[in-house]
Amino acid sequence: VRGTVDERQELLDTALRCLRTLPLEGAPLAVLASELTGDPHALDVGRTLARLVTHAIADAAGEPPPSDAERTRALWELAGVVPDPLSSTVLALALRAGDDHPLAGYLDAHAAAGEAVSLTLAQLRRWPITAMAASDRVFVVENPSILAAAMRRGWRGPTLVCSSGHPTLAVVTLLRQLMANGCVCFQHADFDPAGITIT
Repeated sequence: VRGTVDERQELLDTALRCLRTLPLEGAPLAVLASELTGDPHALDVGRTLARLVTHAIADAAGEPPPSDAERTRALWELAGVVPDPLSSTVLALALRAGDDHPLAGYLDAHAAAGEAVSLTLAQLRRWPITAMAASDRVFVVENPSILAAAMRRGWRGPTLVCSSGHPTLAVVTLLRQLMANGCVCFQHADFDPAGITIT
Protein backbone atom coordinates (compact mmCIF):
# COMPACT_ATOMS: atom_id res chain seq x y z
CA VAL A 1 0.00 0.00 0.00
CA ARG A 2 1.46 3.31 -1.09
CA GLY A 3 0.67 6.66 0.45
CA THR A 4 -0.90 7.52 3.78
CA VAL A 5 -3.93 5.90 5.37
CA ASP A 6 -5.92 9.07 4.65
CA GLU A 7 -4.95 8.99 0.96
CA ARG A 8 -5.92 5.34 0.71
CA GLN A 9 -9.23 6.01 2.45
CA GLU A 10 -9.98 8.83 0.01
CA LEU A 11 -9.18 6.56 -2.94
CA LEU A 12 -11.48 3.81 -1.67
CA ASP A 13 -14.23 6.32 -0.91
CA THR A 14 -13.99 7.62 -4.49
CA ALA A 15 -14.11 4.08 -5.90
CA LEU A 16 -17.24 3.34 -3.86
CA ARG A 17 -18.87 6.61 -4.97
CA CYS A 18 -18.15 5.63 -8.57
CA LEU A 19 -19.64 2.16 -8.11
CA ARG A 20 -22.78 3.62 -6.52
CA THR A 21 -23.45 5.62 -9.71
CA LEU A 22 -23.42 2.49 -11.90
CA PRO A 23 -24.93 1.34 -14.14
CA LEU A 24 -25.26 4.44 -16.31
CA GLU A 25 -26.84 5.07 -19.70
CA GLY A 26 -23.86 5.65 -21.96
CA ALA A 27 -21.98 8.25 -19.90
CA PRO A 28 -18.54 9.14 -21.30
CA LEU A 29 -15.72 7.81 -19.14
CA ALA A 30 -13.91 11.16 -19.06
CA VAL A 31 -17.07 12.93 -17.88
CA LEU A 32 -17.62 10.39 -15.11
CA ALA A 33 -14.00 10.74 -13.98
CA SER A 34 -14.19 14.53 -14.05
CA GLU A 35 -17.43 14.61 -12.04
CA LEU A 36 -16.00 12.24 -9.42
CA THR A 37 -12.50 13.64 -9.06
CA GLY A 38 -12.09 16.79 -11.13
CA ASP A 39 -9.58 14.89 -13.29
CA PRO A 40 -10.94 13.58 -16.62
CA HIS A 41 -8.11 11.00 -16.73
CA ALA A 42 -8.64 9.57 -13.24
CA LEU A 43 -10.34 6.46 -14.66
CA ASP A 44 -7.91 5.88 -17.53
CA VAL A 45 -6.29 2.47 -17.98
CA GLY A 46 -3.35 2.11 -15.59
CA ARG A 47 -4.73 4.41 -12.89
CA THR A 48 -5.31 2.88 -9.45
CA LEU A 49 -8.87 4.17 -9.20
CA ALA A 50 -9.75 2.65 -12.57
CA ARG A 51 -8.26 -0.68 -11.52
CA LEU A 52 -10.31 -0.76 -8.30
CA VAL A 53 -13.56 0.07 -10.07
CA THR A 54 -13.13 -2.25 -13.07
CA HIS A 55 -12.13 -5.15 -10.82
CA ALA A 56 -15.30 -4.57 -8.81
CA ILE A 57 -17.40 -4.47 -12.00
CA ALA A 58 -15.78 -7.73 -13.15
CA ASP A 59 -16.45 -9.37 -9.79
CA ALA A 60 -20.10 -8.26 -9.79
CA ALA A 61 -20.55 -9.62 -13.33
CA GLY A 62 -18.84 -12.92 -12.54
CA GLU A 63 -16.06 -12.09 -14.98
CA PRO A 64 -12.28 -12.41 -14.58
CA PRO A 65 -10.38 -9.20 -13.79
CA PRO A 66 -9.44 -7.22 -16.90
CA SER A 67 -6.13 -8.25 -18.40
CA ASP A 68 -5.83 -5.67 -21.18
CA ALA A 69 -7.28 -2.39 -22.45
CA GLU A 70 -9.88 -4.14 -24.63
CA ARG A 71 -11.26 -6.16 -21.71
CA THR A 72 -11.25 -3.05 -19.52
CA ARG A 73 -13.28 -1.19 -22.14
CA ALA A 74 -15.75 -4.09 -22.31
CA LEU A 75 -16.24 -3.98 -18.53
CA TRP A 76 -16.87 -0.22 -18.58
CA GLU A 77 -19.46 -0.76 -21.31
CA LEU A 78 -21.08 -3.51 -19.24
CA ALA A 79 -21.66 -0.83 -16.60
CA GLY A 80 -23.03 1.67 -19.13
CA VAL A 81 -19.90 3.80 -19.40
CA VAL A 82 -18.36 4.71 -22.77
CA PRO A 83 -14.57 4.91 -22.80
CA ASP A 84 -14.65 5.93 -26.47
CA PRO A 85 -17.81 6.29 -28.60
CA LEU A 86 -15.85 5.28 -31.71
CA SER A 87 -14.55 2.02 -30.23
CA SER A 88 -18.01 0.75 -29.31
CA THR A 89 -19.40 -0.89 -32.46
CA VAL A 90 -22.16 -3.20 -33.63
CA LEU A 91 -22.32 -5.56 -36.61
CA ALA A 92 -25.61 -6.00 -38.44
CA LEU A 93 -26.88 -7.73 -41.56
CA ALA A 94 -29.96 -6.72 -43.58
CA LEU A 95 -30.26 -3.50 -41.59
CA ARG A 96 -32.22 -0.73 -43.29
CA ALA A 97 -33.46 2.74 -42.40
CA GLY A 98 -36.10 5.11 -43.73
CA ASP A 99 -35.52 6.73 -47.14
CA ASP A 100 -34.80 10.12 -45.55
CA HIS A 101 -32.28 8.69 -43.07
CA PRO A 102 -28.69 9.99 -43.53
CA LEU A 103 -27.34 6.41 -43.61
CA ALA A 104 -30.11 4.99 -45.85
CA GLY A 105 -27.91 4.71 -48.93
CA TYR A 106 -25.09 3.03 -47.02
CA LEU A 107 -27.40 0.58 -45.24
CA ASP A 108 -29.54 -0.20 -48.29
CA ALA A 109 -26.52 -0.89 -50.50
CA HIS A 110 -25.03 -3.30 -47.97
CA ALA A 111 -28.38 -5.02 -47.36
CA ALA A 112 -28.92 -5.47 -51.10
CA ALA A 113 -25.42 -6.93 -51.50
CA GLY A 114 -25.85 -9.24 -48.50
CA GLU A 115 -22.97 -7.58 -46.69
CA ALA A 116 -22.78 -6.77 -42.98
CA VAL A 117 -22.36 -3.21 -41.76
CA SER A 118 -20.43 -1.95 -38.76
CA LEU A 119 -21.79 1.10 -36.95
CA THR A 120 -20.20 3.02 -34.10
CA LEU A 121 -21.98 4.26 -31.01
CA ALA A 122 -21.20 7.80 -32.17
CA GLN A 123 -23.03 7.20 -35.46
CA LEU A 124 -26.04 5.67 -33.72
CA ARG A 125 -26.29 8.65 -31.39
CA ARG A 126 -25.94 11.17 -34.19
CA TRP A 127 -28.28 9.33 -36.60
CA PRO A 128 -30.63 7.01 -34.64
CA ILE A 129 -31.78 4.08 -36.77
CA THR A 130 -35.46 4.08 -37.72
CA ALA A 131 -37.58 1.89 -35.43
CA MET A 132 -38.95 -1.29 -36.97
CA ALA A 133 -42.68 -1.97 -37.14
CA ALA A 134 -44.25 -3.85 -34.24
CA SER A 135 -44.88 -6.80 -36.56
CA ASP A 136 -41.20 -7.06 -37.54
CA ARG A 137 -38.57 -9.30 -35.97
CA VAL A 138 -34.88 -8.82 -35.24
CA PHE A 139 -32.51 -11.66 -34.43
CA VAL A 140 -29.51 -11.21 -32.14
CA VAL A 141 -26.60 -13.65 -32.24
CA GLU A 142 -23.54 -13.74 -30.04
CA ASN A 143 -21.05 -15.23 -32.49
CA PRO A 144 -19.88 -13.31 -35.61
CA SER A 145 -19.42 -16.65 -37.41
CA ILE A 146 -23.22 -16.97 -37.55
CA LEU A 147 -23.38 -13.61 -39.31
CA ALA A 148 -20.63 -14.75 -41.70
CA ALA A 149 -22.53 -17.98 -42.45
CA ALA A 150 -25.71 -16.00 -43.18
CA MET A 151 -23.74 -13.76 -45.57
CA ARG A 152 -22.35 -16.80 -47.41
CA ARG A 153 -25.89 -18.11 -47.87
CA GLY A 154 -27.13 -14.77 -49.25
CA TRP A 155 -29.29 -13.86 -46.25
CA ARG A 156 -32.50 -12.08 -47.22
CA GLY A 157 -34.36 -12.56 -43.95
CA PRO A 158 -34.98 -10.25 -41.00
CA THR A 159 -32.27 -8.01 -39.57
CA LEU A 160 -29.47 -9.89 -37.81
CA VAL A 161 -27.50 -8.09 -35.09
CA CYS A 162 -24.27 -9.54 -33.68
CA SER A 163 -23.29 -8.80 -30.09
CA SER A 164 -19.81 -10.37 -30.50
CA GLY A 165 -19.96 -11.70 -26.96
CA HIS A 166 -21.16 -9.32 -24.25
CA PRO A 167 -23.27 -6.62 -25.90
CA THR A 168 -21.50 -3.30 -26.27
CA LEU A 169 -23.33 -0.05 -25.72
CA ALA A 170 -23.55 0.24 -29.50
CA VAL A 171 -25.39 -3.11 -29.63
CA VAL A 172 -27.79 -2.12 -26.84
CA THR A 173 -28.36 1.31 -28.42
CA LEU A 174 -29.16 -0.17 -31.85
CA LEU A 175 -31.57 -2.72 -30.37
CA ARG A 176 -33.37 -0.06 -28.36
CA GLN A 177 -33.71 2.07 -31.49
CA LEU A 178 -35.00 -0.84 -33.59
CA MET A 179 -37.43 -2.02 -30.91
CA ALA A 180 -38.86 1.40 -30.02
CA ASN A 181 -42.19 0.53 -31.71
CA GLY A 182 -42.43 -2.89 -30.06
CA CYS A 183 -40.92 -5.27 -32.62
CA VAL A 184 -39.95 -8.69 -31.27
CA CYS A 185 -36.29 -9.47 -30.58
CA PHE A 186 -35.01 -13.06 -30.56
CA GLN A 187 -31.69 -13.70 -28.79
CA HIS A 188 -29.39 -16.67 -29.37
CA ALA A 189 -26.40 -17.60 -27.22
CA ASP A 190 -24.87 -20.73 -25.74
CA PHE A 191 -26.88 -22.19 -22.85
CA ASP A 192 -24.09 -21.84 -20.31
CA PRO A 193 -23.45 -19.24 -17.56
CA ALA A 194 -21.69 -16.88 -19.99
CA GLY A 195 -24.46 -17.20 -22.58
CA ILE A 196 -27.17 -16.63 -19.99
CA THR A 197 -25.33 -13.54 -18.75
CA ILE A 198 -25.06 -12.24 -22.31
CA THR A 199 -28.79 -12.84 -22.88
